Amino acid sequence: MKRIILSFLLFLFILFFLISCAVIPEKDSSDKMFEINIKASDVTETFKETEVMVDGNIVGAKNVMLEIVNEYNEKKIIPLKKVPDSTKVVFEKPGEYSIVAKALSLIDGKEYSNYKPRVFVYDPQKPFIDGIEVIPSTIFAGDEIILHLYVNTNNPKVKVETVGLSGYEKEEISMTTKPGDIFLNVGSFSKDGDKEFFVKVDNLVGMEYATKVNLKVYPIDKEPPTIIINSKFSYPTNSNIQVYVDISDDVKLSSYEIYLDGELKLEDTVDQEEMKNIPVQIGKLSPGDHSLIVKATDWLGKKTMTGKRILVGDTYLNFEIAISNETNLIPGHSTIISVVPTEEGINFRKIVYFIDGKEYKRFDGDVQTFVDWTVEEGEHYITVYAEDENGRAGINERFISVNDNSAPRLISLSVNGEKLDISKTNSIPLGMNSISACFMDPGGISKYATPILYIREDHYPDYYDILEMKLSEISPDEKEATFTINTSIGYGYFYFFVKGVSDKEGNEYQGEDVFTVITGY
Repeated sequence: MKRIILSFLLFLFILFFLISCAVIPEKDSSDKMFEINIKASDVTETFKETEVMVDGNIVGAKNVMLEIVNEYNEKKIIPLKKVPDSTKVVFEKPGEYSIVAKALSLIDGKEYSNYKPRVFVYDPQKPFIDGIEVIPSTIFAGDEIILHLYVNTNNPKVKVETVGLSGYEKEEISMTTKPGDIFLNVGSFSKDGDKEFFVKVDNLVGMEYATKVNLKVYPIDKEPPTIIINSKFSYPTNSNIQVYVDISDDVKLSSYEIYLDGELKLEDTVDQEEMKNIPVQIGKLSPGDHSLIVKATDWLGKKTMTGKRILVGDTYLNFEIAISNETNLIPGHSTIISVVPTEEGINFRKIVYFIDGKEYKRFDGDVQTFVDWTVEEGEHYITVYAEDENGRAGINERFISVNDNSAPRLISLSVNGEKLDISKTNSIPLGMNSISACFMDPGGISKYATPILYIREDHYPDYYDILEMKLSEISPDEKEATFTINTSIGYGYFYFFVKGVSDKEGNEYQGEDVFTVITGY
């Protein structure tokens, strides 16, 4: 019995001696005596064994374990036997992982841990660009260009770069973002012509894929040709009639044709921007109603057709329309529209003035042969109907063009027919929505403009979506137009704005109005 007690005391003495001889680390500010470390690669592949080692100076380590967490907060616990120790880990999903090592010390009874915040696990397969959409589909010099890429890869992030834009005096694009739908703002090209550059995607560890982008940039030509027929509305019998035609295009014309009563009277192929005072010798026409039609085509194939009635007979009242300061009309200023008789002894009993087909002023009995009009920008038709005391009636028309230097104005942005309020957050349905933007311009909205709807999600730097809107409605005078797109929108808090709407003079709305919407709440 004494031998057993002596043996036990000897064991305790030896244990005490070993502990007292152990090198005890200096305590840190947290009053902990030991430390634990993690050793692992910063970058590794999926389905490849990766060694993770835990070491340190812990004496009497117990409950040693590794906790591995991915970016979706999925956890994996791996127990270890001691410190130091190591294990082989296979990461099945690409992405960013964090590792925590923990161990309990029997000496001081405290738990020790260490944290490795990032292990990047990548899919060794090359990323792939599964299609590129160019917005807008038809590009003119000065248009903002968006490339919509779909990048297919299992990796959580990719690096997207352009190669070749610098050859057009533009900065190359380089960005790291999530795969899937990616929008690259290429900006605009000031000069027309064919453009060629490359888009490259990289999985951040050297595996890359590149594709070539070819763009055709047209000169600024968003409108078809403009035609003006300079003629009177009516002529006396046996008049030797000659009219003049003006044809122009914002880039260049291709051809024109002139028809009288359905028969081809004159045609030509041209390669210039403007042709003024084209003489059309009509000669003597039989009394009655005749038609003059002019067709013009520009270099892009855009066509315009304009017609005018010509009345011949002695029963028609003949007069001219004069416009003061016609060559220097300024929007917002006044001008005088006057009726000038071309026959002697005419006493008017009725005159009606029309601006762009709408009645402006009417005089019956005590007539006034002039009116004051506040000039509006854009193209206008001034029409006058008159009657004299003998019952004869006549009508004449003038075309004027006023410089337009103001961009279109956004009247409303609507979702499913409901107007959004720019001053507050608007609630819209989750899923498919019809989004419409209505614009107004006194000089006329370009039917060939390409409005782009931008959707940006709150707190995210990338665009949620960028969509090309289509013309859905336009007023007869083309001063008001609505553009529409149907798209699906998920849960979230979004900002909507529209760019790319221009008037007939090329003045472009820049997306100054931003609307806030929320879905799914």
